[in-house]
Amino acid sequence: MKAAERDTSVSALVKAYLVDLGAGESEFERLKREERGLRERVIDFTAADRLAREDVHRRGTDSPIGTVLSSPQPVRSAAVNCCRKT
Repeated sequence: MKAAERDTSVSALVKAYLVDLGAGESEFERLKREERGLRERVIDFTAADRLAREDVHRRGTDSPIGTVLSSPQPVRSAAVNCCRKT
């Protein structure tokens, strides 16, 4: 139908489509190009500046929420408590 609208053959439409598809940038190529651009913008990165694993997991204990989360007593949801047999 498109071939008739454009007054051309189906083969010519397919050929034009394939040529256009081959000339364009694939998704992989586009993502690779974007990654290169992002990496070029990152300067002075070093993994040595990271927090130690222990420090990452200890950070929240200074806050009231951290105290609750680090408490040794289990926290049960209302859904679990409502379904328990007494």
